Amino acid sequence: MTIFSELWNNARYRHLAPSVIALCLLILVAVLAPVIAPTDPLAMDISGRMASPSAAHWLGQDEFGRDVLSRLLHGARISLSVAFATGVLAAIIGTSAGMVGGYFGGVAELLTVRVAEFMLAFPPILLALLVIAFTGPGTGTLIVTMAIFYAPEFARIAYGEVRSVRQKEYVEAMRAIGAGPMRILRTTILPNIAAPLFVQFSLVVAAAIVVESGLSFLGLGIVPPTPSWGLMIRGARSYLELNPMGLVWPCLALVVTIFIVNSLCDAVRDVFDPRTVKVKGLSFGRRRDRDSGNGTNETLADNVQLSVNGLRTEFATPNGAVAAVKDVSFEVRRGETVAIVGESGSGKSVTSLSIMGLLPEKSAAVTAGRIDFSAKSGKVLDLARIGPDTARALKGSDVAMIFQEPMTSLNPVYRIGEQLVEAILAHDKCSKADARKRALDMLRKVHISDPERRLDQFPFELSGGMRQRVMIAMALASRPKLLIADEPTTALDVTIQAQILELIRELQKEDDMSILFITHDMGVVAEIADRTVVMYKGEAVEAGPTEEIFKAPKHAYTRALLSAVPRLGSMDGQASPMRFPMVDRETGEPNVPDVLASKMHESDQPLLQVRDLTSRFNIRGGLLSSVQGRVHAVEGVSFDLKAGETLALVGESGCGKSTTGRSLLRLLEPLSGSVMLDGVDILALDKAGLRRQRQNMQMIFQDPYASLNPRLAVGAAIADPLIINGLASPAEARQTVAELLVKVGLSADMAARYPHEFSGGQRQRICIARALALKPKLIVADEAVSALDVSVKAQVANLMLDLQAEMGLSYLFISHDMAVVERVSHRVAVMYLGEIVEIGPRQAIFQNPQHPYTKRLLSAVPIADPARRHKRRPIANAELKSPVRPADYVAPVRQYRDVGDGHKVMVWDGECD
Repeated sequence: MTIFSELWNNARYRHLAPSVIALCLLILVAVLAPVIAPTDPLAMDISGRMASPSAAHWLGQDEFGRDVLSRLLHGARISLSVAFATGVLAAIIGTSAGMVGGYFGGVAELLTVRVAEFMLAFPPILLALLVIAFTGPGTGTLIVTMAIFYAPEFARIAYGEVRSVRQKEYVEAMRAIGAGPMRILRTTILPNIAAPLFVQFSLVVAAAIVVESGLSFLGLGIVPPTPSWGLMIRGARSYLELNPMGLVWPCLALVVTIFIVNSLCDAVRDVFDPRTVKVKGLSFGRRRDRDSGNGTNETLADNVQLSVNGLRTEFATPNGAVAAVKDVSFEVRRGETVAIVGESGSGKSVTSLSIMGLLPEKSAAVTAGRIDFSAKSGKVLDLARIGPDTARALKGSDVAMIFQEPMTSLNPVYRIGEQLVEAILAHDKCSKADARKRALDMLRKVHISDPERRLDQFPFELSGGMRQRVMIAMALASRPKLLIADEPTTALDVTIQAQILELIRELQKEDDMSILFITHDMGVVAEIADRTVVMYKGEAVEAGPTEEIFKAPKHAYTRALLSAVPRLGSMDGQASPMRFPMVDRETGEPNVPDVLASKMHESDQPLLQVRDLTSRFNIRGGLLSSVQGRVHAVEGVSFDLKAGETLALVGESGCGKSTTGRSLLRLLEPLSGSVMLDGVDILALDKAGLRRQRQNMQMIFQDPYASLNPRLAVGAAIADPLIINGLASPAEARQTVAELLVKVGLSADMAARYPHEFSGGQRQRICIARALALKPKLIVADEAVSALDVSVKAQVANLMLDLQAEMGLSYLFISHDMAVVERVSHRVAVMYLGEIVEIGPRQAIFQNPQHPYTKRLLSAVPIADPARRHKRRPIANAELKSPVRPADYVAPVRQYRDVGDGHKVMVWDGECD
């Protein structure tokens, strides 16, 4: 098979073929112009001035009697050469400057921005005159002039795009494996910002052909009578009334060229983005017919709010329609909470979107089944068939939805009050003043502190828990009969999660509201659901009262799901970490977790010694951008970590645990302190020394998809650490990649795939393989399992424990999931507002917590036992305090009380006496 046939068989490259062929034909015409042109383009025949097309002159003659076709063919050589040379030169200069300024910041950023602004403000004619004064007229002058003119546009695009991706986790991952700035810019950032640059290139090529005529008219470019499309357009304008076709032909050539270039740039952009696929849409014959009526002939029992029967939802894929939901049926009664549980891809969220009518219109549809809903009007509506006007009236009024991530669900440019008022006015006829009063009442109802001030704040000014409360207030503003909550607590810390669950229960009782709760967290299900529907591969495999499902699950998948749930207290009496028990999801057969042999010895010297680590971030403001305050993200943190040991760093979002991990690896530069790794002071190393030392310390990021370059095959991503550090040739790296993929439970032939082709658990295994490539001694696992489904979380945690037992790895395990921490750690450090408030052996922290904050964390963990639901736990309704301090704030010297056996607790306010 030839390389051409291989490319043709690849759908993405086949998509490129038409544009490439068209451009090649255009270039071929330009190159062969002297051969195929019928006459000399400069030959004049005064007697044939502006003659119409004839057998001798197919496109007629111009104002000097020259053959238009010959000038058009020869002009292609000049115009295309000038346009493409201008585009390439401008792209190289502008993109390089923009990327350097956007990535490095500081002086480079200032110069890039100010020079680009000056150049864009500078009149192009004056710029051309300046250039010609130094270089003289000619084609080269024209190319340089236009390149200088267009380079700032490339610079601004590159600058903005680099700033948006430089803090992405896949860029941080490259820094963590020792890649230098230039390599990161060239191989990681540039491919990911190329799309808008391709678009800009096509626009510049098109504009350059037009601008060339204007500059040539001033004597700064192509000198007449040399044929070019720009000069032909300029000449034809003077005789437009006498010979309109003289303008048509060069303009048509220009339009065709621009279309080909634009198509090629769009195709190239798609080819270099492995996530771009063409899908086969769903035929209208497969969609359920919608009607414009407001009711159905169906009736529901008095106590039933929602009845789903035989629901089937299909999505368009490159290989045709695929059913994401298959024959799903369940009911939600009035005032009842029904949970739909399952892993990612099980169809639970698609079910909720089908009910709400929020499926992507062109690529997904309900193709079978009924969704009967008892509306406020008293009518029973089939939500799968109602018209768009009826559906719009129901959303928010009768049926409301809370989404997983409140930050992306709230409009960032509108104030909280404006968004709440808009939601109220959409369904209720009242004045803006009355709507604002109701919005204020709703904020009070969801227990938001200082609600008057919150109305005038933007979403980014609120914490995650506050934002989710706002989303609940917005959803309940019109008192809906059914609330669909799609993973509303997944992105929240355990204490905020407990507050939100308690709030939802409270509001449900007040309004007798039905709730459809979508989640993969079985602990949350046990806390809130009356009945549960378990979904697996698009099907409802088990349904029933929640207590019965937890007590006696019937389906093998349900048993597997419950077995993987981390339960607080399951490690009582166990000194060392233990693997999670797993159940085969096909057979339901359990396996007994192994007791892992520990390579950590109490007498060993610490591998990692951290002393008084401090990281702060300045907050600037005012006219002179002076320091107004500081974020004390990490304040005086100290701890040791031995070889083969796992130290868990726990706390809520904003407590400083992730900043601590990044500061250790110098992905963020700390303000002060010392970090000794195997006797080497990490904070004292220069750039070259730090790059070498990164071989001994690696990081696993929270979001495996975000930390993998989407345009790089996973084999290349795993090989990068070896090649960048010069530890292996490409051939040796490929062999190592195959071995690492097998080690983390994948197959070697997966190396050629891209990140989007894997599940979340598989992607995290790939990230672990990349971290292992350099054979590090220390791995910082920053929320490494937090974003994963419950069973996948157990699998990845077991893999990390197995690798630790095999390779003697040390883990700094950063997490807010206390139940997982209890299973995998030897010791635990609890962080609050940038400080460690309690540290000690895992058993001591979990069985004898001393600090009030530690007790608060443990009490908020949901317990996966429905029988204990009615035993209300004390839930503090407080938000995490801010770590922002005044600029002159001096951190106090903390005192610690020794509880015994390495268990220490910070002396908190009131105990110093």
